Amino acid sequence: MIRLINETWLSGLLLMLMAPGLVSAQEKPRQVEEVTIVGDFAPSVTEANKINKNPVLSDTVIEMPQFQYSIISSPWYLSFPVTEIAPSRYKTEAEKRYQRNYARLGFGNNTTPYVEFFAGKTQSKSSAFGLHFRHLSSQGDGEDVFKNGFSMTDFDAFGKIFTRSYAIGLEGAYNRHSIHYYGFDTVGRAPLTLPSLDSLHQVYNRFHAAVDFKSLNQRKGSLNHAFGTAFSLITDKFETNELCLDVHLDADLDVALFKGSRKQKLGVQSGFLYYNNQWAIVNSANSSLLRIAPFYNVEFDEYSLKLGALVEMASDSASQWNIYPDARAGITVIKDVLQVHAGVRGEHYKNSFNKITATNPFVMRELTLAFSNRSFELYGGFKSSFSRFVDFSGTFSSSKVENMALFYHPIDPNGVQNLMSVVYDDVTLMRVSGEFSFQKKESVRLIFGGAYQSARPTFQSKAWYVPEMEGWLFGELNLTSALKLKATAKAFSKMYARIDSISVSLSGSQLIEQIREIDPYVDLSVGAEYRFTDRFSAFLDFNNLLASRYKYWYGYKHYGLNFLGGVTFGF
Repeated sequence: MIRLINETWLSGLLLMLMAPGLVSAQEKPRQVEEVTIVGDFAPSVTEANKINKNPVLSDTVIEMPQFQYSIISSPWYLSFPVTEIAPSRYKTEAEKRYQRNYARLGFGNNTTPYVEFFAGKTQSKSSAFGLHFRHLSSQGDGEDVFKNGFSMTDFDAFGKIFTRSYAIGLEGAYNRHSIHYYGFDTVGRAPLTLPSLDSLHQVYNRFHAAVDFKSLNQRKGSLNHAFGTAFSLITDKFETNELCLDVHLDADLDVALFKGSRKQKLGVQSGFLYYNNQWAIVNSANSSLLRIAPFYNVEFDEYSLKLGALVEMASDSASQWNIYPDARAGITVIKDVLQVHAGVRGEHYKNSFNKITATNPFVMRELTLAFSNRSFELYGGFKSSFSRFVDFSGTFSSSKVENMALFYHPIDPNGVQNLMSVVYDDVTLMRVSGEFSFQKKESVRLIFGGAYQSARPTFQSKAWYVPEMEGWLFGELNLTSALKLKATAKAFSKMYARIDSISVSLSGSQLIEQIREIDPYVDLSVGAEYRFTDRFSAFLDFNNLLASRYKYWYGYKHYGLNFLGGVTFGF
């Protein structure tokens, strides 16, 4: 009863709370729709069929078969017998001693003694010194020639002293070369018509001394520099002498004008050459050459570039200033495989008595010594490494040389034409060369190459003594650790020589220039050396193996087959 009263009270309370909302809702208009039922309406389902299909759940659990296994236990007894280990026997090795001195003694046919000696101070952080002596002479083979013996004695010494600031280099040398002017044929000549033996003998004495200072400052931004001087003197048997003084000063500084480069240098090279020439019957002459060459070098990972110029003043009978470009560009096409470079340059150089006689000792004493002007030279080249063992390189150059020295045979009052002189002409030169090398450790070494060159003079008929083709070969084979074989070869194509003579007739005398062709030749040499110990070995060399009496200078027949054998030892 009490529950019923409570429910009635709660219902009334809810109606009182909802009354205002109901009143407001009734005030809104409603939509009225009338439905008229005409007939009886009896809703029903027309058809009902039962689907007899029950859902089936597939079980995806894979039941594993039950395995039965057992472990058969069996003990494994291991034993480690302890034995006494004998100590290793250390074999003492003798301390390797580097030999400071080296001597080579030999003798050959045509009475040919040979002596060569090297001596040096052991390696040091503060200094290094050494000297070299060599003597080679021969009585000559005397076949169809008056006398073709020679003698060469060379002595040179060097040294280097290191201080905190400089590396000081010292040089000194003396050379005595004795030759004979044997370049004429004695067949059919009466003894009284032959020149005296004294007039055919020539001796060249050369003295050289030099000192050079090179800075060792490694601080960044420091000025790298080098300076020094050299003194040279050459005299001959007939009171001809030439003095040369060479002074040079070079400086460069590391700079950073462009970013991304490995190295940049800005510097200048300068030098001064002074010549004094004296003859027995000709007045002395002086000449000089001043050089100043500023440059800028920059190197990147693959590229390198040099930009510079060469300013020269050549002073002889008159002074002449010249400015030449000096530029070079290089590129690494394939790293460690192919490098290519090209450039342009020019220079003045002196045809000194020392330089001419070193090239051709069979010249007369009274020579015209002039400057040559290489007005320009375009050059280029490449270097490639196909593998660790094979290298191939090539060069190309094209230049114009004004006042180039060419050798020829002037008129000889004695009629033997054994002395040569120089004639100067403007020559256009072009040269292409290539060289192939193969080296496999110390067992095999092979180098061979060739060159083609074209020389076109302006006034002379030919470029005298300039071969069109050259070839060279060097091979070395170590058959065993004790036996070494070697071979060398050189070849030249035909050359041309100019022989002057006078034709006398009733109408007067006339100068006749005869052109003589010099046959091509090949000079092949082979040799072997057997090493008995590290200090002692024996050698045997065969020169001009083809026994060809070829001539490089017209009239001067080369020795036939000759050999030289001897021993070498270090101490």
